[in-house]
Amino acid sequence: MYKFSVLHWLRIDELQTWLERQKKVISKPLHSARRQFILPSWGCSLELLDILHDIFNDVHDRDTEQYNSPEHTARLNTLEWRLRCLSQREERGVPSANVPSYNSRAAEFYRLNALLYLERVARGSPRDAQKVVELVTKAYTLLDCMETFDRPWPLFVLALEASTEDERRTVLQVIESVLERLPLRKWVMLRRMVQQAWGQSDLADFHSLDALVLYRSVMNVHRVPPSFI
Repeated sequence: MYKFSVLHWLRIDELQTWLERQKKVISKPLHSARRQFILPSWGCSLELLDILHDIFNDVHDRDTEQYNSPEHTARLNTLEWRLRCLSQREERGVPSANVPSYNSRAAEFYRLNALLYLERVARGSPRDAQKVVELVTKAYTLLDCMETFDRPWPLFVLALEASTEDERRTVLQVIESVLERLPLRKWVMLRRMVQQAWGQSDLADFHSLDALVLYRSVMNVHRVPPSFI
């Protein structure tokens, strides 16, 4: 998540740049089944965090040679395939297929928004692209089922795609419910960034607005990189 923050927060110094570039050792046994267990403290699996790390590495400015190159496209296709095939499960017991637990719903919500971020920011797909519309619809449907969600990163990704008053109302209700229980500065900051993003979207052509530009715009208002932990 620090890599994500520094990636979009442009006012960085040499030390922050060096830290952001370091490879994070998430889990040494690369083929261990435990990498797909859901970590309640994070809301997803180690495998998903590892995929996100690689996606962040493949977000490029639109005017660079890497962006949309055959190599870049191939890497993103591989990361999308890994996300779509990812199976995250709880370590203890198997919840009923008809009544999934909160942890399994949260992990799926994380996965959907990782796919959404890949499409909108890494690939630069427009908001009205079929893949994007389907992911947004599924994510909001799942969020409605959970009623609350206290992991800032996936909620931030989905919130920036809100195109209707109902979607925005849903996001704000979730943030306010979390703030009632956890009155932390990062959630106040998240609410502010989300509302700023909506304001910018209202002033622009929402469906053609580059998500990378939007992320950078709302995150660079702050003196320090926003926290998504």
